[in-house]
Amino acid sequence: INDDADGDGVSDDAQPTVAITAVDGDVDEGETATFKVTRAGGDDDNTATVNLSIHHTDTEAADFDGNLQYKDANGDWQDVTANLEVPTTGLELRVVTADDTVVEDLESFTVEIDSANVTVTTASAAGYIDDDADDDGVSDDAQATVAIEAVDGDVNEGETATFKVTRD
Repeated sequence: INDDADGDGVSDDAQPTVAITAVDGDVDEGETATFKVTRAGGDDDNTATVNLSIHHTDTEAADFDGNLQYKDANGDWQDVTANLEVPTTGLELRVVTADDTVVEDLESFTVEIDSANVTVTTASAAGYIDDDADDDGVSDDAQATVAIEAVDGDVNEGETATFKVTRD
């Protein structure tokens, strides 16, 4: 008995698998991190659906400018919804990070397949937000430190006191 009613050479009972990877998950603050959900194997007629979310490790909701989004069949970005269908070509995902003024170290987050109706081979992809866009080792939000010291501050009335102001 051949269980290939649609004639594609794959058993109609064969289920696909899904996985998530970071395409460009390491971004500077204010840039867009991108991910991809891939679909492999199985019969093309079998539906694969996933539930996706951002899991905050060192981040919080305010570190993102909007929601996790996917590119629909028309090429438009839509907010991720529950039970999102994964086409045979996969899903492109993005999340825009917020460029804030908070001094922060490297922040990490993951985009995860929380559940699916098929086997998940890779459930999590890491993303990082760097607050040092010019790669000089100093946070772009870091504030300068200013100090004042008396060079000659012990003077008589009518004389000029001298002070030195330095900036780190």
